[in-house]
Amino acid sequence: MDTEETESLLPCSGLSSDVGMDPPRRSRAVSLADSIFTEAGMHSNQKPVFKPSTGRGLLLLLFGAIQALTGFMFTGLTGLLQPISSLYESQFASPEDAELLCKCLTGVFIVAYLPMSGIAAWALQVRGLRWTIMFSLFGTFVGSCLKCIGSISVLGFPPQFIYVALGDIACALGQPFIRVSVTHFSCAWFGVRERALATAFSTCCFGLGAGGGLLLGVIFVPNDSPNPVLALRIFLAIQGAAAAGTLILSCLLMRSNPAQPATKASLRIKDEGRALKRLRASCWGLSWRLPWREVVPLALGVGLSSGSLVPVLCEAYLYLDDSMMPQVAFLQSLVLAGGAIIALGVTLLIHHSRASRSGLVALSAVGFALSLTVTQVLPSSTYGLKLFAPCLLGLGVASNAVVGLALEAAAEVSWPYHPATSAAVIMTSTGVCAILQYFVVWFAPNHAYELAAAVHAVAGVLFALVPSRRKRETEDLVGVSLCAQPSAGPVHATFGAA
Repeated sequence: MDTEETESLLPCSGLSSDVGMDPPRRSRAVSLADSIFTEAGMHSNQKPVFKPSTGRGLLLLLFGAIQALTGFMFTGLTGLLQPISSLYESQFASPEDAELLCKCLTGVFIVAYLPMSGIAAWALQVRGLRWTIMFSLFGTFVGSCLKCIGSISVLGFPPQFIYVALGDIACALGQPFIRVSVTHFSCAWFGVRERALATAFSTCCFGLGAGGGLLLGVIFVPNDSPNPVLALRIFLAIQGAAAAGTLILSCLLMRSNPAQPATKASLRIKDEGRALKRLRASCWGLSWRLPWREVVPLALGVGLSSGSLVPVLCEAYLYLDDSMMPQVAFLQSLVLAGGAIIALGVTLLIHHSRASRSGLVALSAVGFALSLTVTQVLPSSTYGLKLFAPCLLGLGVASNAVVGLALEAAAEVSWPYHPATSAAVIMTSTGVCAILQYFVVWFAPNHAYELAAAVHAVAGVLFALVPSRRKRETEDLVGVSLCAQPSAGPVHATFGAA
């Protein structure tokens, strides 16, 4: 295979002709690309056939369960302050100290995005999807075991909260690996018209898991429980069983790539063996370069919009009196789980209307309007709580729908660079914005909804700056001919199932 012919195969091997590689590096890339297709049995007269895998639906359900498990671990300890105070009473100076520490442990899940998102993107590019998922799930399983050990007496020693804290930190460190892999998974396994569904479903499952964790805490460990310690142990055992079951199923079913690539984009990120790893190593800068002027406004916008849920959830009790405090957890579950379910349909509707940028701006406008409604209308309204719950649900829909749309939009505008890189930037931005908003509300209590209105307004402006480009989709549908030579016959590509 000559140099000119091999250069035409570079787009299929994860490299693009417009990335500005210097001649020596490109020469090495051409040579290694030749060896990639030789390993895979592909020559100039044998082109890849693109067809989505028949088992992708089952893998999507499994990946959704993994996302739900991550959300479940995220909110697991939030509603368990009373049993934790009862079980570890001697280890805390006061119940307020126990409450503060539990809130800090929940915050660890947000802080973990800062250092771990970039590592997760690197792991996906170098090690692949299966290794990254298994590493995260193993850490979650170990963390769940530590929490279970910390809730019982071992060798005559009383239960130790330090094990619960270490277990929660282990789960938090594994969370970014799961969240960053969403667009990588959808790109590897799904067709052009299915990627939005896979991404939206995955982000929806995270919200379902987070809302379900809060709701199960209220169900299993109610405030009037006769034996809160036993209820806490049962709840932690459920977390451990869920982590173990998900780990086993992933060991049996999870794969990095389908046997046959779904699209040309999935062929780009497919690990064809040692030659492709050498190719990526020789062109290392390619994996981390992004069109920052397009990705940064998108990442900041989704970070502000999604991060606004943190102060809103923290002050879900703002318009409730003390007698209605048990309803707070249900309201928080409504925002996370109910908002995520409705956001799934909203995300798909906006994406398939091919108006992602307009949809993002519209969602920000909805969040702005609902936040102002909570601050300006509810205090003087005779309807009171009847309007409060729908407004919270609407805020949950707006904030959840933005995530799925933004992940797909970032993967499109940053193509041909790896989708995990843009996802890592978005998740890091979400963590930073959530932490900043949390501290703003911490020092300025009872102003969460004013803050939410402001950040949704800023997010809408940022989304308006993002160009509506579908580079990846265009390459999949039109640019398949880049992998073919005129003398090699027709290109074999099947998009019917895509």
